[in-house]
Amino acid sequence: MPAPAPLPALRPEHVDILALLVRGYGNAAIGRQLGVPVDTVRSRLRRISVITGCCGRAQLAYAAGRDGWLEPERAATAAELAALRAVVARMRAAQKAGR
Repeated sequence: MPAPAPLPALRPEHVDILALLVRGYGNAAIGRQLGVPVDTVRSRLRRISVITGCCGRAQLAYAAGRDGWLEPERAATAAELAALRAVVARMRAAQKAGR
């Protein structure tokens, strides 16, 4: 098994958001969990995307799980990763169909 990719330079609040995103939480639920406005969640997700080079929630969540960016207690389970892979596959298929 290859070693995890290095964790991008994320601040602790970014890691908290990413951990909830991987678990399937929406922006409003993330905001409620962390006690911040939804606009703050959106802003931080945009920043995380810039830092990691990921485009969108599914790619962020998939990369975090695949590359081991989160501590084990925050990481996605195998079932969650399988669900994310399915989402990414559907997104890619929809993009191809739209071309």
